[in-house]
Amino acid sequence: MRIPILLLLCFQSLFATAQIDTVLLNVQASHLFPSFPIKSSYTSLFDRRPGMDYIYSANMEHGLGIYDISQQGVISPVINLPVSTFNNLDVSTVEQKGNSLFVGIGDYQITTNTSSGLAILDISNPLNPTIKDLWDSTLFGKGVSHLLLDGDYAYCSTMKDGIFILNVADENNIFFVSYLQLDLNFPAPSSPNAHNARGLKIRNNTLYVCYDRGGIRLVDVTNKTNPVEVYKYINLSLNSQAGAAYNDVVLKGNHAYVSVDYCGLEVLDISTIPFSSTQWYNHWGGNFFNWSGTEIHTNAMQLGNCDMLLVTAGQSDLFVLM
Repeated sequence: MRIPILLLLCFQSLFATAQIDTVLLNVQASHLFPSFPIKSSYTSLFDRRPGMDYIYSANMEHGLGIYDISQQGVISPVINLPVSTFNNLDVSTVEQKGNSLFVGIGDYQITTNTSSGLAILDISNPLNPTIKDLWDSTLFGKGVSHLLLDGDYAYCSTMKDGIFILNVADENNIFFVSYLQLDLNFPAPSSPNAHNARGLKIRNNTLYVCYDRGGIRLVDVTNKTNPVEVYKYINLSLNSQAGAAYNDVVLKGNHAYVSVDYCGLEVLDISTIPFSSTQWYNHWGGNFFNWSGTEIHTNAMQLGNCDMLLVTAGQSDLFVLM
């Protein structure tokens, strides 16, 4: 399977669809995985240190890949750490803090139970990464779908099992702090695959959790040992065309931008509780019955420079909204 080469579309305004400008980007480099065994890159991260020209890639059942990008136009594999490095758990997501790479582990897509956990690697020398510590638990039936670092803590979403918090102040000694199963009965009693903790953001000790068909949840993490769910939001009116299933969230000022799994983007005013919906951006008209093929089936998001919102969508597209 290929690491996707992405097309980017830039919209003049998120709220004005009459005029659309197309921005053409020059592909700098691409790397193709072999056709067999099937291989996918789920999360990729550029090394954030000056002069360190490497990409770290969570390749699920194929472990952690490290790629050299020092030669312009070339992505060269240099290291692959197999899942045996991570207690035979898939590598699902990566984050970086200085000389340390934080690796979320466990398969969050399979139907059978697995473990969920976190590994911390010393990447002072990316050609010789070493494990500082690894923590995992069979308490959770799914792997880490999203990883968020904030100070001394790592927040991990783990699909149907909610979220858990780890203390990573001592990177050589990860320890478990707490776990919270979010309300499964909002907006209605859960079906087996309806409520899945995915994207995470934090602001002022409030954790924003995208909970799939369970909406957006706010969790007070002031006391890390006792996180408390304090607010729930969902826009059920979306169900008339698509499905209120939230994957990821970006916070900017008084607004939250939320990717709606089945179709499009919802913009929320979060200045007061209860939240209010200011727009559902659904330019392509996706629907609940065709989510996998629709052009704007939306997933992960990132706030870029110049107020650009980067949204992964469709099968292997990236949309840029302004």
